[in-house]
Amino acid sequence: MSQDLRSDFGRYLKACRAATGRSLGEIAKQTKITRTCLQYIENEDLNHLPHAVFVKGFLKAYAEAVGGDADDVLRRYQNRCGAQIDHSYIESRKSHNKNFWRRFLLAWIVMAALIGVTLYAAHMHA
Repeated sequence: MSQDLRSDFGRYLKACRAATGRSLGEIAKQTKITRTCLQYIENEDLNHLPHAVFVKGFLKAYAEAVGGDADDVLRRYQNRCGAQIDHSYIESRKSHNKNFWRRFLLAWIVMAALIGVTLYAAHMHA
């Protein structure tokens, strides 16, 4: 296996499958993982895969079905997810902070308006 194939969990599994001469359909039947999910794994499409708990089981079953190293595949997946999670966490925090300040400013405007209306009403009745 060349070094570039060893850097990606999906490409590695696809190469192992190709080396066995088996189709995705055959692997799907053996592992009970949908063909679509296996395609997402091979394409490393993390956005369409289920929760990591399920994916880890899928990766292990897939690796075993094609004669790959399950521990190595799981390590690569963890490395990939770690990078993805760190990036999405940062983006999530930015979005959260932006929304927080918008809501905070809106709350102050509403509160100031209520105080203004209350003071105006009190002045009119006095």
